[in-house]
Amino acid sequence: MKHLLLGTTALVAAGFMVGEAYAADPIKLGIGGFARGNGGVVLGDDDSTGEPGDNTTAGRFRWDAEVHFKGETTLDNGITVGARIELEGQNAGDQIDEAFVDFSGGFGEVRFGQFNEAALQMCVGDPGNVTANFGANSPNNSFTNEAGGALGIPVTSLGTCYGVVGDDLNLTYFSPVFGGFQFAVSYQPNTPDQDTGPGAGTFPKGAPAQRDIFSAGGTFSRDFDDVSLLIGGGASFVGHDDTDNKESSFMQAGFQVGVSGFTVGAAGSIGNNYSDMFGNTLAAINSDYWTIQAGGNYSFEAWSVGLEWTHGEFEVATSSDEDSFDHISLNGSYALGPGIAIEAQGSYVDYEDDSASINDYSAFQLGTGFAISF
Repeated sequence: MKHLLLGTTALVAAGFMVGEAYAADPIKLGIGGFARGNGGVVLGDDDSTGEPGDNTTAGRFRWDAEVHFKGETTLDNGITVGARIELEGQNAGDQIDEAFVDFSGGFGEVRFGQFNEAALQMCVGDPGNVTANFGANSPNNSFTNEAGGALGIPVTSLGTCYGVVGDDLNLTYFSPVFGGFQFAVSYQPNTPDQDTGPGAGTFPKGAPAQRDIFSAGGTFSRDFDDVSLLIGGGASFVGHDDTDNKESSFMQAGFQVGVSGFTVGAAGSIGNNYSDMFGNTLAAINSDYWTIQAGGNYSFEAWSVGLEWTHGEFEVATSSDEDSFDHISLNGSYALGPGIAIEAQGSYVDYEDDSASINDYSAFQLGTGFAISF
């Protein structure tokens, strides 16, 4: 594998150096990003002694912001070189979100840095969420106190586009678009926090829990007169797991169909041995899960309204101990101007713990806020 990677890298480097590779101007980074603020309340929280909503407040404010430094230049040989660094605006821990460089041209795009694996880059979910703040498929914000019961994770943060590792250092190739079809493949040598910063030597085999992570995905997009179609899918696989020898994997597929302002669709995903994929999980080794979702939206003038439903089933202690959750979201947005929107959501969350009813949880949540991109 090492010889193959070195050889491939040498060929790519050689291709970049063919002909004059000078640019008229160096890369100059511009500034972009977003700012999102919202508030919400929980109604009908399960808050008896020992239940997830016990001794919690009725609502709260939330804030999310990032500053993006990005830029590109085109060399005389036609290759475009770009760079992007995303700085968190409120995170007390790691201040960098995604950060990468890319080389693109008629051959497609080669990207290196810290960003989502190929299966997530090509992931197609349901179209029922029209907001940046809310939704039922991996929402950025949730006000319910559901904590995943025996899973030990907030399952409302999960959807059909989750993957194995998320924003981590990897090498990805994106193909050109052929007749509406595009694919991507990526490789990551090991799990997070092993490759960042200057250093020397390779990593010990016992240090990262998961190594040799391969991911691939593809999409097909085409307009047929007044009907638009989008189909996508992908998979990620862990080659080695030095902790329990139970390698994780993830598979996903989805579609969307649009006509006359309406867009509808559905998606699903399967995860194997998710105890190594999610943080703070109490599930047994080799536990599996699956999720499905369906939804649609309608847009007219500056208004957009969406409805979506996500359902998940998670093995916990054994294959017969299976917890479940449902999340239904009615959400909407109004565009005040380019890149400026007012958003709102009303949703219902229900979690059922198969072995301990004290962890069961249901609640309604109401939220409203704004999303600004710049």
